[in-house]
Amino acid sequence: QTALSDGGYTVGPPELIIEVASSSESIDLNAKRRDYEHAGVLEYVVLAIRQQAVRWFVLREGAYQEMQVDAKGIFKSTVFPGLWLDQEALCQLDVAQVLATLRQGLESPEHAAFVQQLQSRRDASS
Repeated sequence: QTALSDGGYTVGPPELIIEVASSSESIDLNAKRRDYEHAGVLEYVVLAIRQQAVRWFVLREGAYQEMQVDAKGIFKSTVFPGLWLDQEALCQLDVAQVLATLRQGLESPEHAAFVQQLQSRRDASS
């Protein structure tokens, strides 16, 4: 999706945008969400401070669908395999648990396969 132009400039929409929202929750969950959806951002995450919630949207067939946590309360990125976020730990500011969950994701087979895929792409373009 995002790529480098011949001149070395980044072109295309980002794969993932994360917003931390307090007073801007309404803007982030409405206007910005529509803008990012229209631009083709694949995943959009809003950490809604006042609601103490994480809202994770995934672009499917041109429209955002809200992702739900798994049975353990974990969000798992579809764009970046291995990017796992523990919603409750993040909202409770439990940094140790947030980091533990991130580490689990980075140690997952899905992440290893993703890293291998990226390395193969880099090798092919060299």
